[in-house]
Amino acid sequence: ESRVGDRPPAWVGPHAAVRRSVISRGCRIEGTVEDSVLSPGVVVESEAVVRRSIVMHDSRIEAGAHLDTVIVDKGCTIGRQTMLGGIGSDCVNQLYPKHLDAGITLLGKGAHIPRDSRLGRNVVVFPHANVAGGGPIEVESGETVGGPDGPG
Repeated sequence: ESRVGDRPPAWVGPHAAVRRSVISRGCRIEGTVEDSVLSPGVVVESEAVVRRSIVMHDSRIEAGAHLDTVIVDKGCTIGRQTMLGGIGSDCVNQLYPKHLDAGITLLGKGAHIPRDSRLGRNVVVFPHANVAGGGPIEVESGETVGGPDGPG
């Protein structure tokens, strides 16, 4: 775990937009971040949008990806043009109906989501799920990837 002084200041590019958000040291932002919290070392590439989300240490949101109401654990990669949360129905998560019923999508530590994927609301992606080998994925609201009942 790095200490605060081990990272350079956050960098916000000339075409980036940051509104009502907390941006930590070491972040590089070239896209849009609104109503979100970014931990140290997070990268938001150009044309990516992060809204109402929490993104933990050293995760990468690639160009054109959109996150809405997502909690992203450490070391995750969200591929280009991927849509995470904010789409689909409000159906509760099948494995965790008492905990995931408000539209929040969760990505576990080290998860890698391939480019052009679509994940709905109340989705869980278990830690270290690597579904990138099979190309884009579509995960309906309320489903789970990896872990006890899902692929990955």
